[in-house]
Formats: sequence, C-alpha cells, structure tokens
Amino acid sequence: MDTAKYINLFVAETREHLVSLNQALLALEKKPDESSQLDEIFRSMHTIKGMAASIGLDFIADLTHKGEDLLEKMRRRQTAAASEEIDLIFSVLDFLEEAVGLVAAGKQPDQSLTQRCRELVGQIVGLTAVAPEAAPAKVSSNGGSDFKRINPLKTEKSHVFKIRILLEQDVSLKSARAFLILHTLERIGRVAYTVPERHDLESEKFDRGFTIFLVTDREDQEELRNDVSCADVEDIQIEEVREESAEEALERKTIGAFVQLAQEKAKDVKVSVARLDSLMNLVGELVVWRERLKQLAVQNGDPAIQDGVDKIAQIASDLQQEVLTARLVPMSEVLDRFPRVVRDAAKGLGKEIDFTVQGRELEMDRAILQMLSEPVIHLLRNAVDHGIELPHKRKQAGKSQLGSIALTALKQKDQVLIKVVDDGQGFDLERIRRKVIDNGHLTAIQAAELADQQLYEYLLLPGFSTADKVSELSGRGVGLDVVKRRIEEMGGSFAMESRPGQGSVFTITVPLSLAIIRTLLISADDQTYAVPITQVKEITNIKLKAMKTLHGKRLLQFRNRVIPVVRLASVIGLSPETGIGEGPALIVERQGAELALLFDSMIGQQEIVVKPLSRFVKGIKTFSGATIGREGRPMLILDLNNIAV
Repeated sequence: MDTAKYINLFVAETREHLVSLNQALLALEKKPDESSQLDEIFRSMHTIKGMAASIGLDFIADLTHKGEDLLEKMRRRQTAAASEEIDLIFSVLDFLEEAVGLVAAGKQPDQSLTQRCRELVGQIVGLTAVAPEAAPAKVSSNGGSDFKRINPLKTEKSHVFKIRILLEQDVSLKSARAFLILHTLERIGRVAYTVPERHDLESEKFDRGFTIFLVTDREDQEELRNDVSCADVEDIQIEEVREESAEEALERKTIGAFVQLAQEKAKDVKVSVARLDSLMNLVGELVVWRERLKQLAVQNGDPAIQDGVDKIAQIASDLQQEVLTARLVPMSEVLDRFPRVVRDAAKGLGKEIDFTVQGRELEMDRAILQMLSEPVIHLLRNAVDHGIELPHKRKQAGKSQLGSIALTALKQKDQVLIKVVDDGQGFDLERIRRKVIDNGHLTAIQAAELADQQLYEYLLLPGFSTADKVSELSGRGVGLDVVKRRIEEMGGSFAMESRPGQGSVFTITVPLSLAIIRTLLISADDQTYAVPITQVKEITNIKLKAMKTLHGKRLLQFRNRVIPVVRLASVIGLSPETGIGEGPALIVERQGAELALLFDSMIGQQEIVVKPLSRFVKGIKTFSGATIGREGRPMLILDLNNIAV
C-alpha cells in the first residue's frame, strides 16, 4: 500500500501534537502532582504512536510506545512527577521533532539518529525498571484479535470465534459465572485467551462484560450461543474472526487512523503553504491590474465601463481580503514553542524564571510569523543569559529569586507590536562604554559624552559583545545585530530600553502582511517611489527658515524637535547633493528615530504587491523591493531603515 500520501498529514498532525505535548509537559513541571496533564501527554503520545505505526515509521512508533510505558508508570504511581522523568520526556519530544523533520524532508533516519533512539529507549527502560524486550508486541489482528496467541491452537479445520458475554446487572458471583462459561467452551474447543485476562476474571476484576477467543472445529454460531446461554447472562455476541494479511492490517490501521482524524476536523481543510503562496501571487497580479484598470477607466470616461471596472475592483478587493485572511495563522503556532526555549536555557544556567506569554490568539501572515521566530528566540535567550540574575544575586539585590520574562504581542493598525520585558539587571552602561573604547570605536572622552540611548546603539553592531566568556547562548557577538537585521528585512523596526537593576524592554514592530502593503507614492527627478505608509508619521512642507546646519548635517526644527533632513534624489544617487532647499517632505519613523525626507511631488496612495528586487538593484540597500504602478510601469519600494543620514 502506498502510504506516501499520508506523510504530509502525519507530519502536520504530529507537529501539532508536539506543541501540545511541550505545553502540557511545561505545565506538569510547574505542578508535578497535577495528573490531568499526564493524561493529556499520554493521549498525544498514543496518537503519535498510532499514526507512526500505521504508515510504517516503526522507530517512532517503538519510541513512543516506550514513552507510554513511562507515562503509564507515572500515572499508576499517582505521585508527583520526578524531574528526571520530565527531562527524559522532553528529550523524547526533541527526538520526535528532529525525526518528523526528516520524515517531512523525505529522508531516512541516519545511524546517529537511530543510535539516539536506542539510547532513549534504554533510558526509559531504566526508569520503568522493565526488562528490555526484543521488540514491542505487534498485533497481527482483526478487530483487536491477537493471532500470536491464537495460531498455535489452530488446525486446518479450525474456526476462530470472538464471543462477547454480558452478565446481568446485579449478578452475584461473577467469577463463578465466567468460570462456568469458560469450562463449557473448553469442552468444545480451546480458549486462546480472554479479555480481561483469565486471572482477572477469576479474581472478579471486571465489570459485567468479558470476551473469549475460542478456537474450535465447530462452525455453527447458533450452536455456540446455545451452549453458553444460561441464567444470569444478559447478552451474547459471536463473530468469526480471521487473521488479516499484512497488507490488510496496514490498510485498515492507516485508513482508520486518518479517517478518524479527518472526521474529527471535518470543518478544516489543510492547504499547503506553497499553494497559498501561489494563490497570493495570483491575487497580487490581480491587484496590480485592478489599479491599472481603474486608471484606464478614468481616462476613458465612459460611465458604463467605469461601473464595470468598479464592480470588478470590488470583487478583486474581496478576494484579496479572503486570501490574506486564509494566510493568517494564530501567533500561538510560534509563541507556544518559546516556553520550552526559556525553560531549557534557564535550567542550563541555574536560573529560576517565570515566563509568561500574551497575545497567542493574535493572527498574522504565516510568512512573517516564520521570520519572527529567530529574532524573538535571540531576545529570549539574551534575556535569560544577560538579563535575569542568578537566584542568590537577585536575593542579594532585594529581588525575588524568581525572575520574570514576559512576551506580549499586540495589534496596532496594520502592525504587530511584540515586546520582551524582563526584570533583570538591565544593561551595564559602564561595561558597554569600556567595550566601545577597548574596541576602538571611540576615545574615552568621546565615549563619556554619549547618552544612554547612543550607547545602546553599539550593542547592535555586528560582533559587539560585552560578555567575557563565550557560551552556548551568547558571547559571540551574534544576537542583537541579527535581530535588528531580520526585523528590518521585514520592513519593521527594533527598539530597546533599559534601567540598571530593573530590567530591559525590547520592542519589535512588524507589518501584519508582507505580500500586499499600503504605500504613499512620491517622486524625485521624475521617478516614482513607494513608501510603506506604516512608517509615515505625517506630510509637511519644509521652509528654509526652519532648517539649520550642525556638523555639516542639515536638521529640521519641527514641533520642538530636531530631525535630520535628507533629499530623496540625493540619497538614492539620482543627483548630487547641492544643498537642501524647501519643499514637501515626509516625516518618517525608522529605527526608533525620525527622519525628514524631501521629495518633488506627491502622487497618491496605492496598495502594492511586493516583488523581489532584480539582480541589477538587489545590492542597493536603499530599496526593499519592487512593484508595478497603476500605469503598468515598474516602481521601487524605499527601505527607509537603510537610508543614510
């Protein structure tokens, strides 16, 4: 049977279960005596095992089977989960994450992964104190029948019957009734096994029902029914069972597992990201031509054509909104992975941290969400490593030994604001200042004149680190500069604040969607450029008397603020700088600061579809992408964060 078609579904479902498992395990670690979390972990582990077995991923099925053994032992013991057990289950989850990644990539497990699987199984066996078995029991069954126990009793003429007995409600001496029925059946055949097991029947460890698997030469079910019928038996069900072929068993288990999943989520349809991206590109083209058609309709002046174009434009807008909505996913898909990151980092450093997440329900474009993961992980690790102090140091400082890190996500118009706040030691300004001097960036006198915010900027330089030692988490000078670069690549901004002894706040602002953005169109030297409207604070008209020069740079006095001024044509190299004159200007926000951008004329607003830059202009940092204007001509999108002042 071809199981390849189920691989994608297996990968998607297993990854969802791994997120749930990590959450439940983190909750269990906080409250080790809360058995409900154990039940949830067991259910997810069991589901993964079933799916893996049904498509032939035996190494995953075997490991999760052993994981069930450990969880079952923890459930039966009914005592608080030990940290050693929790750590081992976390290791199993890490292994599964890697294994599923291999499956998704169409690769087979290598020797290293197989060895790790064996080691994990060995560790579980050690904790569960169960002698290792040659292999987990595999049932070649039909409807739950164990033919490994049935086959030794069969002959060529044998028939196998599954007989379900239900005793009456208030029957006394249940074990005696069960014994009589078994004794009767053993006179006409051989009992392979019972469910529950025979010793449990004899000990009366069952409710009212039990099942007997009988091997006999008889074939008439009515005769069997008459033989076992007696007083105190409320119902008898008999069915003949046969052993399935390996293909039949695989077919039944596969279809059963995935049909169940499909039925459970009948209202959802899983669509691949590639297909959504393709649909988004088509809608993007439609948006471009919608704008072009509107322009042509206005030029034509025919009311009937304009009405038709308006209708098509409305339909295109509705379709665009639907596709954009279809690309939205809850931030919990990424945020739910972070508690584990913080937990592992804190444990490795011997720190105690209460990590909270808010804004899980917020939805944003899948592409941006995926891009956000790396910078946010950098910030969290930075907060754990550099921010939160060791418990004894916090105590000496009069703080709670338990540090706090909060991750919040908020929607603000067309943007998402993400904050990482810790109550740690904050930036060590003197340490940063010494590093600035030692690294040769400034002299001691120059460094002494820097304001706090100016000092922070040096933390964003590639390779700049205040750490004396290199660790797995930090100290290599790779971190905040990567965060800044990634965020700016998304058209967002990054800012940070800190108070010595009180903690730090890192703020990320990114657009909700990268595919289609609203822009202002401005011109310089007869060329039109698009500016993301989310970065434009206002439009003004600059007068010469409002400007002054300081250290060779032009500054604008604007509403009690002093803002650097640049001319668009100059910064993109269209014309040499010949002195900044009067004219219209955008007051834009970039990298937490304002900039006045002089241009020639305002064209208007337009929703644009962001396209990658061609190889001819890809290296020019002033531009972040390209698009097509209403007139059908290509147009460049300004990257305000990279405009030199």
